[in-house]
Amino acid sequence: PKSLLTLEASWSDAKYYYLLTPWCAGKDLASLLMGERKLSGDRVKFYMSQLVLALETLHDLNIVHRDIKTANIFITVDGNLILGDFGLAKQFCPSLMHGSAEPFDVSFDVDPNATGGAFLIPSVEDITCTTNERCGTPSWMSPAQIAGSAYSFDADVWGLGMVMFKMLTGRLPSDDSGVAEADVTFRASDCVDPVAQDLVRGLLNKDQRARMTIAEAKQHPYFREVNWAAVAGHTERAPWTPLPASVPVQPRKTPLTTGVPYCEGEDRLPEFVYATPGFFSPPPGPLKAFALKLAGIFRSSWKVKANRSPTASPSAISRSDR
Repeated sequence: PKSLLTLEASWSDAKYYYLLTPWCAGKDLASLLMGERKLSGDRVKFYMSQLVLALETLHDLNIVHRDIKTANIFITVDGNLILGDFGLAKQFCPSLMHGSAEPFDVSFDVDPNATGGAFLIPSVEDITCTTNERCGTPSWMSPAQIAGSAYSFDADVWGLGMVMFKMLTGRLPSDDSGVAEADVTFRASDCVDPVAQDLVRGLLNKDQRARMTIAEAKQHPYFREVNWAAVAGHTERAPWTPLPASVPVQPRKTPLTTGVPYCEGEDRLPEFVYATPGFFSPPPGPLKAFALKLAGIFRSSWKVKANRSPTASPSAISRSDR
């Protein structure tokens, strides 16, 4: 999906874990709003449509992000938004389709690694797609997250509403007492369209049972003229693009500290090793030298062969490739 941050490579050594993601030239939405405070209505709609599709994709995969905020939304060189930072994300049992019928219809899949006829028994969280873990960023958390009561994908909907309110007004609908008690109030000076206000109130409904779902938000009149195919493909021209990065002709060398590479057979998490097909052959550009340096660290840490097929689909690198 175009609006989700992708993983280029991952590996580890005796000291560190490494996650390599694409570079986003526009930094993050929080940094943008620090400079501009609030955004135009058209620009907010462009960004919101991309975020709706990002969350739709996650929720279809039974994944709840749980930390939706402007600092976790990145801006590409083309001016598109990408949702990232999945450190607090939770995936409910993938075999239980989101929105499918009742708990008594659950089928139990045999564990392929079982040695005594064991079964993968889904937890109550997996069956109901709910959790009560208190996690997230306090000023962006839903009332249920703050209270430690059961929540699900509705927590992400709340976060989306907070982001929309922030983009439209330049502030959060809260004070020092916490967002759970805050009311969504638009000021005349905010100059926010009534249709946009209605969507925000639907996303920030304190009653999580009455709160909009992502599917309902997508059907809201606010998005009536949105071309969802163009949004999904990032083919529509962005209303704003970041300034080109200034790369020195003679960039100074920055040391990159790494740990001691694992010896063959010592790795306790071999499934953590991953690389996209083009990882070892970065395209020309100012960051090519740095990308090649990272690829070299990958090879030295894992003894990965450099002549992998560039047409192979992304997959975990097998031990035979080291």
